[in-house]
Amino acid sequence: MSSANFHEVPVVDVTRDNIVEIWPSLQFSLQQAMFVALDLEMSGIGNRKTLMAKSIDDRYRGLCETARTRSILSIGLSCFCHNTSSDTENISDANLALKFTVHTYNITVLCEDNYTVEPLSLTFLVEHGFDFNKQYMKGVYYHREDKAEKKKDTSKPCLRRLFQQLITNEVPIVFHNALVDLVFLYQNLYTQLPANLSQFTADLSEMFPSGIYDTKFVTEFMERTPASYLEYIFRKRQKDNLEQCLMKEKHILIDFPKYPASCDYVEQRGCSLDSEQNQNVKLCECFSNHGWCALGKNCPNSHDVDAILRKEDVALVNKQRKRNRRKRARPGSESTIGECATVEERVASVTVNDNSNNAGLTGDCSQESSDIDIPQNGEQVQSNVVTKSRCEGHRAGFDAFMTGFTMGTFIAKYGKSVSDNPIKLSDFGIQELVNRIYLSGKDYALQIKKSDFSKPSKGHRIKIQMLKGEIT
Repeated sequence: MSSANFHEVPVVDVTRDNIVEIWPSLQFSLQQAMFVALDLEMSGIGNRKTLMAKSIDDRYRGLCETARTRSILSIGLSCFCHNTSSDTENISDANLALKFTVHTYNITVLCEDNYTVEPLSLTFLVEHGFDFNKQYMKGVYYHREDKAEKKKDTSKPCLRRLFQQLITNEVPIVFHNALVDLVFLYQNLYTQLPANLSQFTADLSEMFPSGIYDTKFVTEFMERTPASYLEYIFRKRQKDNLEQCLMKEKHILIDFPKYPASCDYVEQRGCSLDSEQNQNVKLCECFSNHGWCALGKNCPNSHDVDAILRKEDVALVNKQRKRNRRKRARPGSESTIGECATVEERVASVTVNDNSNNAGLTGDCSQESSDIDIPQNGEQVQSNVVTKSRCEGHRAGFDAFMTGFTMGTFIAKYGKSVSDNPIKLSDFGIQELVNRIYLSGKDYALQIKKSDFSKPSKGHRIKIQMLKGEIT
């Protein structure tokens, strides 16, 4: 069921116990993806002052030291595959909707090398539901040095091989606030980080020729919303996308694979649009602005992102009313009451009851699509309804989905209409979004490109030549 109003997201939980079974499905998803969104959880991100250093080169050197001493704890991948099914009779409406089938994975990992942990980072993860017992008992092993590669063992599932497939498939990759994740992936799953930032960006430009996208950059430099942390921008784009669907404007539709009931490792992460209308809740100002609060769950004020967005909607309506009153007060001006009503209707239209089951949504908002079966161990499986469970807490997999969904809505908003199949991300003409990485506290982005004054690093040249040799 392709829909702009989805209530939950299936996330495949990958561990040491089931990675062999899931590996064919994971590879299939990567091969079919128009783009892949990624998110990492780490054992720490180092000195916060270093992350905000005035010199970008100093920031990079600090991040390199952090990535060499800390580890990845989990990897989220959300593969957005273009859905080419024609399940609408209205061609003009169909051209407004960009449809994706989305496969999302949460891979719990365990570094076998010694690494540093930061109490603040671990406390944050525990408060948001990260299971460290599960990580140590079932995490998929990896080494910072590619020991499996030296043995030429290509039959066994391997995190490094998964990252290499992202490179060899030349699939566009998407992050939210990309720099830290890119540094950690390079050091932990690729090769030793180069000595300077210009070599690092040159390496990345060769590793990912189809482009790197950062939704944090788009949010800060093009959307210019009041806040830009991931949960906020996802919920805002989720509401806006449903509104655009109802208003017959450009939007995206999401479909998920039908997993068999035997897949007990598929968790359903609830994300229904909130229907509560309590305007009296006191919001935490720090969390509202930054998505973070030092008090955490002990904060007496609300960290509810939906309540934050409702407050902004009310402020927008009030601002529009004042503007219209001023216009009507001018001699000879025409009434603009309809404009104000339209704004209020749009605010109301994205307030959806959790139990509505898409009631009242027609056309592109809720469309039938062909079932997408995911191969298990190389075979097709029958589609069944999986037992649903509310999955709360902080998950790299769901964060990757939020990032990918946000990117999808940006494609619909900023990209040109494309009717050819198959479609590549570059076909949408969104060059202003590609290879620009957000830098905290800076009014410019880090551009991923080769410099005239710096060549790619030696370690990367050896690695990329080896990967290309494996392909041929």
